Amino acid sequence: MPGLDDWENKPLNIIQSIFDGEREGSWADKVTHYFASRLSAALITIPSLNDVPMHTLTPNSLVRYRCMVQDMYDPEIYLGVYEVKDVKSGETYLKLGKYRDVAECKSGEEILLESPNNVPADRQTLYCVPIPGETAWVKKAYAERSQSRAHASSSRPAARCKRGLDEDDMPADGCNGAASFLPSPPSETAAGAVAAVSGEGEQKRCRTSAVAGEASHRNPDLNFPLPGETGPACLVKVV
Repeated sequence: MPGLDDWENKPLNIIQSIFDGEREGSWADKVTHYFASRLSAALITIPSLNDVPMHTLTPNSLVRYRCMVQDMYDPEIYLGVYEVKDVKSGETYLKLGKYRDVAECKSGEEILLESPNNVPADRQTLYCVPIPGETAWVKKAYAERSQSRAHASSSRPAARCKRGLDEDDMPADGCNGAASFLPSPPSETAAGAVAAVSGEGEQKRCRTSAVAGEASHRNPDLNFPLPGETGPACLVKVV
């Protein structure tokens, strides 16, 4: 099992190790107990998506998110457990997919989609947004509290990127564990320009379709309940 210092940054490795050791037993209960016992004392040290830029986070690490559920989608079918084969040696093993966004394997391996050992499951996807109407001083208090405790933690690695992402470099959908990140909503100017284009005749809409398409791609409508809200929206998958 990975070292204790890895539980924040490499939780999937630890979960896989518990699954390998307790495949026929109550591995899910052991996973819950493992992380609950550590989070009870160190929850505030986990980075929050509300306050930390996405590009500074370690992929597949633990994160927090203070939000409101805005919408929910139909249940999603996924591979809770799937069999992976080493192409060279022919050896196979089972991999846990419960906490992954998609089934994946290493280079030189392949997923046996028709294996009888695969276990399908379903999960609920929630569309979550920052808490609407939250005052600036509350946001600031949460951010300062998270940053002060995060700096005191020695288990988090340095930032992966040497510079911040420009607006054009920000991915439209980034995955961190079981949560997918959506960028901040458009500014009032951009939103007004798009609205003006769509409010005029068909001829005007045709001439400006390219510009409007580019603006909507960069600034998607995140369906925030209140106008002027900012912050990331996330797809949270509940298993």
